Amino acid sequence: MGATTGSLKAGSLTDRFGNRSTRNVLVAILAVDFAFLPWTSAAFGSAAVALAIWGMCGWGLVVAQQHRLVTLNPRLAPLLLALNASAIYLAIGASGAIGALLLRGVDAHRLPFIGAVLIAAGGLVGELASRLRAGAQP
Repeated sequence: MGATTGSLKAGSLTDRFGNRSTRNVLVAILAVDFAFLPWTSAAFGSAAVALAIWGMCGWGLVVAQQHRLVTLNPRLAPLLLALNASAIYLAIGASGAIGALLLRGVDAHRLPFIGAVLIAAGGLVGELASRLRAGAQP
């Protein structure tokens, strides 16, 4: 339900505020959500809310990112979207192995903090890419 809600709402937010603003807000919310997971996961109600936020923001980011890719080069949109989907699946596949390696030296309760840092870093890279792209255009 969170993923469906996030996808639908992100579409309207992207149309209204643009993909860059939507991406930045969703990344910020998602990073905060992950940072608080050690506490929100302690009770069923707060865990359900945290997971709903995770689903809404995570799938909302897909919508905003796809919009960004289509606007970059509409003619190459099918290829760009296919590469984006492949990168998502590769990351999902690698996340289990990376998580398993991290668990060898990091307490499981610290993984959400690492996730929050990685989400924020990804958002920063996305913002820098947008700024570089904006500066490269006449």
